[in-house]
Amino acid sequence: MHKYHHIHDFTPDGLERFSAFLGACARPDVSGEACRLDCLGTLEEQLNEAPGRPLRWRLGGLNTATGQPLAFAVDREWLRIEPARLQG
Repeated sequence: MHKYHHIHDFTPDGLERFSAFLGACARPDVSGEACRLDCLGTLEEQLNEAPGRPLRWRLGGLNTATGQPLAFAVDREWLRIEPARLQG
């Protein structure tokens, strides 16, 4: 069995911080929900590939107000994480 960590969502504090990041950095026409789902998926991959490394999500330059890519650093306390066991 392999240990796997599933990220269900942001905590309320984490969602507030993520929303503030998008509000300050993303173009107005960018979907916040699509960004949230992409961010959570990226963070889950990072968490399971290298558990000790910092968690970061990148908002691509095409989606930022400035045209430059920006990173959102995430504290694990901002995430609802559930450990799971996988067969195999």
